[in-house]
Amino acid sequence: QAHLYSQIEAAGITYISIGHRKTLHKFHNKALYILKSESTDSGLRNWELKPTSQISVEESSPFSS
Repeated sequence: QAHLYSQIEAAGITYISIGHRKTLHKFHNKALYILKSESTDSGLRNWELKPTSQISVEESSPFSS
């Protein structure tokens, strides 16, 4: 896994990973969290883009209160 991401980064490729493992954080600089929206308000945002440097290993979601 580490070898693959280092090769991709060295080639200058922009990439997106989809997964739930916290080990992915070290290979990315941002994490996108998407929640199911129960709202009918189309202007309501149900996602958050957060720098991985601000996400603790224990954190399950940036939407937690």
